[in-house]
Amino acid sequence: MKKTLYFLCVIALLLFAACQKQEQEQEKETIPEAAKGYGEVSWGASVEEVRKAYGIGEEVDAVANENDPNLTTLRQDKVSEVISGRVFNFNEGKLYAVSVGYDPKKVSADNLEKTLDEKYGPYFHEYRRFILGSAYTDYRCYTTYLPRHSVEYGKSFQGGLNDYLFVYYRWAEFDDKYKQSKIERVEL
Repeated sequence: MKKTLYFLCVIALLLFAACQKQEQEQEKETIPEAAKGYGEVSWGASVEEVRKAYGIGEEVDAVANENDPNLTTLRQDKVSEVISGRVFNFNEGKLYAVSVGYDPKKVSADNLEKTLDEKYGPYFHEYRRFILGSAYTDYRCYTTYLPRHSVEYGKSFQGGLNDYLFVYYRWAEFDDKYKQSKIERVEL
């Protein structure tokens, strides 16, 4: 009787492990590459992994946020003729967002929008935010891969001066956990 019970427990554990492995493999297959991270790095990558992947030297400091020491940013300026800069955002040393700025004199907003539409599907939400006077930013939100990954595209118009285009890639799941932990850290 004990042998039979032991044998059944072993079989149940093996079946459970096999089911979990299959579930993990299916999840890997259903998450497209675009939702696993930004470019050459995965979400959750360290500052050093980002430096290595994008050739950012040690002379560029990872700057801590003055309001929250858990947050740091790493800037990469003048990436290419088209990309004016990137800002990598980290929470507790793990990559959770990247903002990429584009030079509107070198890339058209229409082409960038078309590329994003092709890669992420049609956007689900569009809105305009006024900054000062006639300056405003138009946003398009793509959430094809929520809750894991979100993409936000913006066109900022400031009367011809400092106009810019940007795309904000965010590991939504991690960002949401950070916001929740911040709420939990608030003393009552």
